[in-house]
Amino acid sequence: MKKNTWIVPAAVILCLSLCAASLAAAENRGIESGQRYDRVVIRNVTVIDGKGTPARGPLDIIVENNRISAVRSANRSPQAYEKEAHVLDGTGLYALPGLINNHAHIHDSRGRNPIPFEYLYKIWLACGITTVRDVGSNTQLTLEEREKSAEGSIAAPRIFLYMRCGGGTPEQARRSVQRVKEAGADAWDDAAFGVSTVEHWYGVPDAALPGAQNFPPWYNYNDENHRFRYAGHLWREAAPGSLQEVLRTMVDKGVGWCPTFVIYEANRDLVRAQNQPWFKDYLHPVLEEYFKPDPANHGSYFWNWTTEDEVFWKENFKIWMKAVLDFARMGGVVGCGEDAGYIYMLYGFSLIRELELHQEAGFHPLDVIQNATGNNARLLGLEKELGRLRAGFLADLILVEGNPLENMKYLYPNGVTVLEEGKMVKKGGVLWTIKDGFIYHAPSLLQDIKKMVEEARGK
Repeated sequence: MKKNTWIVPAAVILCLSLCAASLAAAENRGIESGQRYDRVVIRNVTVIDGKGTPARGPLDIIVENNRISAVRSANRSPQAYEKEAHVLDGTGLYALPGLINNHAHIHDSRGRNPIPFEYLYKIWLACGITTVRDVGSNTQLTLEEREKSAEGSIAAPRIFLYMRCGGGTPEQARRSVQRVKEAGADAWDDAAFGVSTVEHWYGVPDAALPGAQNFPPWYNYNDENHRFRYAGHLWREAAPGSLQEVLRTMVDKGVGWCPTFVIYEANRDLVRAQNQPWFKDYLHPVLEEYFKPDPANHGSYFWNWTTEDEVFWKENFKIWMKAVLDFARMGGVVGCGEDAGYIYMLYGFSLIRELELHQEAGFHPLDVIQNATGNNARLLGLEKELGRLRAGFLADLILVEGNPLENMKYLYPNGVTVLEEGKMVKKGGVLWTIKDGFIYHAPSLLQDIKKMVEEARGK
């Protein structure tokens, strides 16, 4: 009896010791958020690449400085990487290329009130966004921010500048183009590739109208309440045959499409947009104030918004989404962007919602991920550098708790509620964001954002 009473505890101790050793072996080693290392091993992940192919794994990813040097079958030996100084354990995690936001605005203010760049950058990184294409901001400030991001002196995504040009005459337009080119906008590097995209959507159905749109006599384009209300009538007025011709011409000319569904979603469901759950902790008060109805603020046009307006917009979305899917099936390249900072859309979170809307439009989840990674890289003319997890590519990737192919909501920082072993638990979110080899712990970034918002609300 005495012998047996000693054997059981010894077996338990041995088992616990082995488990502890196993856990220790699986722990991250030599990883500090915000740092880039000569060499990092990311162990035992399931990879969803940016080319529309199924997930595969377990794999090990080797990052050297700011490049992926290898993606290979996982080495399961406990001693495999014991001499490595820097190891990220990805057991149970999904690795994706860093998300690319191809329609972003790096705002330094909202409604003439300043908003910190750090707020935008950390939300984007926490949501797995490693690259943004800025399509309109304070050019000089953003040029400076682009350089800081490139050198790694700030925690921020890669920044590409696609500045707006204009002018009332050909000569004014030429001067505008020259000024943007001289300033150093990235669009000029890509112009040589012949890359061009349609942003939003207005011109697509407009080109398929049999005549003028059926505006009421009192319509005033400069009144955004009028403009966006009747934008909700546009797709239904496009001639279906002409619309297919427009889409085919876009494909034949190599024009891509970044539809930005998300920035219009408030038009079809205003109450949903006004009550998004992440507002509680992460909505900056400057942005909150800007969202309130005000004719002085672009996109803040929700006064006298009616049920009928939402009904028209729901139909608008159905026709629009079908057109985007038809375009893709014809061979067109569809990308993703959020256009956040307007119309109740919060940076970062809105890009993930955009992915959900692509799925609603009929894209397979694999194609949705490709739209946000490989396709977006292609639209930037950088498909040989970004948007894939393969040797030689820039080290932009994310590690996610949960399979976004199963549920795109796993990408949201606040995760989802799941039932596991009879208990409701929170699961999901990006755990690690790696941009240009710099490793960021996404939950820590979220805590920084929450604190920033709390302090701003307390002023």
